[in-house]
Amino acid sequence: MLLGVVCRTKTFFKNVVDIILFLGVTGILWGLILVGHEWLGNVHDKVIIDLSPASLPGYTLLSLTRGMLAYMLSLGFTLIYA
Repeated sequence: MLLGVVCRTKTFFKNVVDIILFLGVTGILWGLILVGHEWLGNVHDKVIIDLSPASLPGYTLLSLTRGMLAYMLSLGFTLIYA
């Protein structure tokens, strides 16, 4: 009887981990699509900034991506040149 409870508990935790991993991978893919859409879009003379709280995560993602890209370029330059 106790073995059945332990097996069900392990199965439950495996399912929770699978769901968390699925949501994480889906979020990363969504983020990459969002960044690609912003970078490959049309260039506008006048930028319209949306100040609603719902748009802040998107702006944070774009800013984080630019920072990580700059860091990777700087690190690559340092390792190759230095």
